[in-house]
Amino acid sequence: MKWLLLLSIVFAVVILAILRRKYLERKPPLPQPVWETRTPISFEEFYDRYYVDSGLPDATVFKLLEFIALSSGIEYRKLRPEDELDTFPKGSLKKHVLEFAEILVKASSRADTPDARYWFDPQVNTVDDFIRKLGPLAARVEEQQRQLHHG
Repeated sequence: MKWLLLLSIVFAVVILAILRRKYLERKPPLPQPVWETRTPISFEEFYDRYYVDSGLPDATVFKLLEFIALSSGIEYRKLRPEDELDTFPKGSLKKHVLEFAEILVKASSRADTPDARYWFDPQVNTVDDFIRKLGPLAARVEEQQRQLHHG
């Protein structure tokens, strides 16, 4: 009787394993992340296509794009302005972006008059938001640094 019970349990486990495997095989594979299927473009093409009329220097746009790339683990040549920060593989990207923005605001305020307070819109959801909202601050900080070292 014990052997029959043990044999029934083993048989049930085998049947469940077979059914589970068949279920998993029928499940469609997960789609590849958009960055794996995207054609890389050069920075020059990126800048000319999306930011040439923005008034932001290309060096500033490149540094901001590179910040996103390094923080997210995605090659900068595969990034696009519409990419949402919440979809990147490293989950704390938005936190890094906001911390970086805070550093830029403090650096901008420190170099000008003590009363100068710079503010940015914290609704940074996409790569484009990051570049357009923080670009002017980054350009200001770069100019201040240039003046300190050359003036």
